[in-house]
Amino acid sequence: MRSARLLALAVLLPLLLGAPRLATAAAAADTAAADASERDRAQVRARHPELDFALLERFYEVYSPDLLAEWRRRAESGRAEESAEYLERLAAHFLQLEEVRRSDRAEYERLLEYERLQRQIRLLSREVQRLLALGGELLSQETEAARQDNLAQAQRTLRELLERAFDESLRQQLHEIDRLQDEVDALRRLVGERRMNRQQTLARQYRKLTGQPLPQEGGQTPPPDGGQALPARP
Repeated sequence: MRSARLLALAVLLPLLLGAPRLATAAAAADTAAADASERDRAQVRARHPELDFALLERFYEVYSPDLLAEWRRRAESGRAEESAEYLERLAAHFLQLEEVRRSDRAEYERLLEYERLQRQIRLLSREVQRLLALGGELLSQETEAARQDNLAQAQRTLRELLERAFDESLRQQLHEIDRLQDEVDALRRLVGERRMNRQQTLARQYRKLTGQPLPQEGGQTPPPDGGQALPARP
């Protein structure tokens, strides 16, 4: 009985002694990951001081958690430049969506659906890759048949999702063209109004620069008292 207790103690003692070291290493890893994440935030914040990181992370947790997890993985891996660049892309995309949300709520809702669609495509493409990789393993006939059926279904669904995403991206481009056309039309109207007000604009600018009325065509200068126009000096 005593020898059994001694044996158990000999097995447990290294584990008990090593537990604090493992906890310390885990805490150090968590600290390093937090430092890396904050470093990336600081770099992106310098470019986008208006960015609210709490809103950004909440958005990606809902619509694209896999992208947020990828940034954290890169930050934890110590690839500073790569993780900061990845977060910059996430931030730029989020800010573009926020701009649409403030100006066109209906379009924003359509873009959110597109975000969900893109996430489905990413997840399903990974499943297709996983099922393809299983083809090189020794599987039972029944398991291999199930793998092929699942693979075929996943490939069909992925194709359908890609078609939907393509059509939606075309719709977005056409919507952007319409928006830009509206801006061009507004600029054309502004130019037309300026052309109609050409004389008044020139007179206002001339008076601002010289304090005098704009000389009339034919070389005459309007008199300040409203009398007969005087010829311009040679």
